Amino acid sequence: MTSKVTIELSKDAGDYLEERAREAGLKSASDCVETPVREDQDLFANREWLKRRLEEGLASPIVGELTRERLHEWVQEGIARAQKRK
Repeated sequence: MTSKVTIELSKDAGDYLEERAREAGLKSASDCVETPVREDQDLFANREWLKRRLEEGLASPIVGELTRERLHEWVQEGIARAQKRK
């Protein structure tokens, strides 16, 4: 499913966006906007995943200590998940 959003830009801003798209090897100026939106979606999904993991851990009968190493492992898992989605 796609959604169409129309954004009006000044000629200078539109020209700049088109140039940036070309420099980045993107198909269109729209991709300049869509790419950060997708990245934000991934970041949000990973934040939610980490939040769920923390809540599950706190609710478990064997909570254990939240060590720096344990948190680092979770962050690395989240990063790996985000890279797989790309």
